[in-house]
Amino acid sequence: MDISCLYDKGVSFDEFVNKDKDAYKEKVLEILNKIRLSDELINKIKIIDKKIKVLVCAEIWCPDCMINVPVLAKMKEYNNNIDISIVEKNGNEDFLLNIVKKIE
Repeated sequence: MDISCLYDKGVSFDEFVNKDKDAYKEKVLEILNKIRLSDELINKIKIIDKKIKVLVCAEIWCPDCMINVPVLAKMKEYNNNIDISIVEKNGNEDFLLNIVKKIE
């Protein structure tokens, strides 16, 4: 498998959030709704004129993911050139470790 295949295997933010039926979903959506970006940052996001694909490895229960994934979703709300694909860490560990080794 290559990184494109892993990206294609991922899910959207809505699918990611809706996999959970409990407090994690509620917390992530609460964080998303509380995000306030400055006008300057919103304008910088809006002027992105090329496709950007963001592969996210996340688990809904992870505190860092609960904070950072909604920020990416909020950015996507301002510019559809930003595409997000979310994959779970569970089951993708070996692939992700190999990517890190290639970067080092």
